[in-house]
Amino acid sequence: MSLLEIKHVNKIYKSEDGGEKYALKDVTIIFPSSGLIAICGKSGSGKSTLINMIALLDKPDSGNILFNNKELTSYKDKENLNYRNKEIGIIFQHYQLLLDEDVLFNVSLPMMIAGYSKKEGQKDASMMLEGINFNQELYKQRTYDLSGGEQQRVAILRSLINSPKIILADEPTGAIDSTNSRIIMQMLKKASRKKLVILVSHNEELVEEFADRIIYLQDGEIVKNKIRVEENNGRPVSKPPIIKKHYYWISHLAISNFIKRIKRNVISMVSLTLCLVSSLLIIGFSYGSEESIINESYKQVDYGVASISKETSTRISDSGMTLKHLFKPNQEEKKQIIDDLPYFHIMDNYDALVPMALSIKSEGKTIDNIYYQPVYSFSEKTLNYGLLKDGFIPSKDSLQEVLINQKAYEVIKKTGIDPFKAILTITSSYTYNYYPEDDYLHPVITDYFIYEKNAKITGVFQEFDFLNTPKVYYSYVALDDYLNNSLLNNLSSYLEEDYSWGDIVSSSEVNDPISSYSLKLFLKDDKDKTNLRSYVEVLKEPFAITSNSLMIDEALISLVSAANYGLGFFLAIAFIGTALILGIVSFSSFVEDRKKIAILKCLGAKRSDIVSIYMMENIFISLISVTLSLILSYPLSLLINFIVRNTLGFTNLISIPFSSFLNVPFLLPFILVVASLLLSIISTSLPIIFSKKISLKEELKDE
Repeated sequence: MSLLEIKHVNKIYKSEDGGEKYALKDVTIIFPSSGLIAICGKSGSGKSTLINMIALLDKPDSGNILFNNKELTSYKDKENLNYRNKEIGIIFQHYQLLLDEDVLFNVSLPMMIAGYSKKEGQKDASMMLEGINFNQELYKQRTYDLSGGEQQRVAILRSLINSPKIILADEPTGAIDSTNSRIIMQMLKKASRKKLVILVSHNEELVEEFADRIIYLQDGEIVKNKIRVEENNGRPVSKPPIIKKHYYWISHLAISNFIKRIKRNVISMVSLTLCLVSSLLIIGFSYGSEESIINESYKQVDYGVASISKETSTRISDSGMTLKHLFKPNQEEKKQIIDDLPYFHIMDNYDALVPMALSIKSEGKTIDNIYYQPVYSFSEKTLNYGLLKDGFIPSKDSLQEVLINQKAYEVIKKTGIDPFKAILTITSSYTYNYYPEDDYLHPVITDYFIYEKNAKITGVFQEFDFLNTPKVYYSYVALDDYLNNSLLNNLSSYLEEDYSWGDIVSSSEVNDPISSYSLKLFLKDDKDKTNLRSYVEVLKEPFAITSNSLMIDEALISLVSAANYGLGFFLAIAFIGTALILGIVSFSSFVEDRKKIAILKCLGAKRSDIVSIYMMENIFISLISVTLSLILSYPLSLLINFIVRNTLGFTNLISIPFSSFLNVPFLLPFILVVASLLLSIISTSLPIIFSKKISLKEELKDE
């Protein structure tokens, strides 16, 4: 079954004088599943009409257009939309971009129409733009301001972003210069490796260079169908035969061939060695990356800091969306949480009064992008003293002394201030309104909380650097003491009772903004950080724990998981490429040895015996490559780990499990040997296929 078929299609247009003219006349074309198919002809020959019909922009008067064996004209409206959005991508002659919108919007538009979010669409669009080295400065530029070549590239990426099966390009180089025309054709050629690209063009020079098939139209009829490259119609690949026992003469000839073609075999060995070394490094990355990331993520001063909320969901009627609501646990729930989480200090959340993002100044200079982050206490039990790089940790909890991480140190240093001589002025404010019931003389009681502290930096922590942010660490115990001793003067006077800011937060309603809709959690013992994830999992719905550290862990693990998928894909491509190289070596050996093979056949050798010679030659290559890969991979892993440690901060990111894999001793080297041997066997299928075509009479006629 073909992807796209056009059968006996006719299209007739009426002229102004009432006559009829064939735009297409009895056109029949079967398209391959991939490749670049060019449709050429003079103006008015029917090229654009044909493209428009495939794009469902026009309909034939008779005949059929089949996509995946279904008639396009039978599509319902929903099917039409799905077809245009996901199955085909159209590159119009004059681009048809939204000129007032920027590049990212134009490229990602089909994804958003399909239902993806702006973030998802622009992420994919950015990746595609980066893939063609599109100028990043133009991402947010209106497409109106782009050159013709730039607009055309944007149009092509837009047609590709939803990964359609067919790309329809109507004169994509008609309005641009020759340099940009070649760039556009190269992009379409690259896309045609996996997709069907149907191109209408007047540029016969470019068509001759890039097209796999050229169809010439004249007055609506096909006058020539020129296939230049073998087309992909999904034919199955033959499987190699089962290997049988070898005899001495087979191994002898194999060794002889190996020595005779040593230069060519060295190329094969290098290719396979690189592939196997890459495999070991990728396995080492998969095996060691998660443990490395988790171990490194423990090197965060605030690793044990989290918040807990009560979470409810409300489904919006007539919509697929669900709203999530967060509430501070009430007093009874708080008691239950204390029982369930005995490893944590559980305190009121003061983020509304003293947020992480607040004003930090020193020597009259504002220091931006530094977060004011709490730790429970400066005591050694709750703090990882081993991360201290410089300075000292305060001996008592006070808001007048703070600690910073290395990133914050660098930010402060860039402002020209010596961090250890600096006095940080930290300020925030909050307005609290109290509404007395039935008191019309005092409809509202307002108090203003002003947090202003001058703090000296006493020490710098060297934390896990990746994805971390500049932070100033302060004692939450000290803040709690400060807030419980700071009164709301107006409210206290009105109620004739002392009310502190700490009291207000503690007694706040579960949905009051001053409660921050949560409680604060602090791990009691820093040594328990390795159990943080299991502690958090103890808590069940409707409670939800938020931990920046665990979020970073999950982000990094997701990143590693995605990297593993990408590396796995790369590895598959590498193995396919290596198999092709080994296959080419086998095939070239076969071509060289046609007469030798004919002689062996005349002497009674079976085809399987002859194949074994070339197979064994590749096995020699495989065994040598496995040995080299085992020797080289370990020092390479050390080198990569050294580079990664000094650039990203990860230690032992690659840990190749030579001695034990999946709890089986020396399983990995065994798998490596088996995989390389299988690769050799499969790649030798080429001479097996071609050995059938040897004519003994032709090969031996000179004898």
